[in-house]
Amino acid sequence: MASDPDTLLAWALAWDDGDGNADLFRPELLTDPATFVLAGRSADGRVVAGAVASRNDQVVGISNVFAVDGGPDAGWPVVLEAVHWLFPALPVVGYEHGDDLEAAVRHGFEPIGPLRIWVHGQIGSVRPELPSPRSRT
Repeated sequence: MASDPDTLLAWALAWDDGDGNADLFRPELLTDPATFVLAGRSADGRVVAGAVASRNDQVVGISNVFAVDGGPDAGWPVVLEAVHWLFPALPVVGYEHGDDLEAAVRHGFEPIGPLRIWVHGQIGSVRPELPSPRSRT
């Protein structure tokens, strides 16, 4: 788990893969008690997989799933194992789309409906659907 700014930066750089968006994950994220930045490391200590888990009393939301090698299909098993270990009684949800949604479905999720996003006072809808677990409790 990323628990300090240096680890968060290493995580963000691995997630970003050179696209220039690593600065989206600011150190203030680490102070949110409901947010967990999951970091899978290689034998030499590099961050090679991860996700962000956001917990409330009813579910754990997963976002930003990645694996440096193998993409989300390689990342999902690591992330789900960590989430199950951290929050064994909570179902897991996410909001993937496109290829990421297909990967989530291959790892036990099922689409249940569109996601509504609020942006600066506006409401929008994103399709395809929100994945949810089949039996991830």
